[in-house]
Amino acid sequence: MTDDRIEGSFIKLSADSLTILTADGVEREYSKTNIERITSANRRQDSLVNGAAIGTAIGGISAALVVAAVMGQADGMNANIFLGIPVAAGVGAGIGLAGDAIKKDHEILYEAPQNSPES
Repeated sequence: MTDDRIEGSFIKLSADSLTILTADGVEREYSKTNIERITSANRRQDSLVNGAAIGTAIGGISAALVVAAVMGQADGMNANIFLGIPVAAGVGAGIGLAGDAIKKDHEILYEAPQNSPES
């Protein structure tokens, strides 16, 4: 398989081939054996909310576990230690949001199976 990238619009699909209309208006048929991957033309639209929510949960739960561990070790606890939970949740939300924002892959619609070398 080659590293050629071909852009076009989907026209027809059969069991053995794919036909696309290229940018220059030509229909081209490609054998299934020559297709390594098909991706969408548009970048995946992933909501940033899920990354922020996951980061918030991880940060908040981590801080709560630390607070619980510290409370079990100390006699006179300062109530300010509980402020660490929302702060850690906010930091986690920011990290999750940033992680989601930089993830801009094209969605993979098809990927050919990898042939394993025979022993």
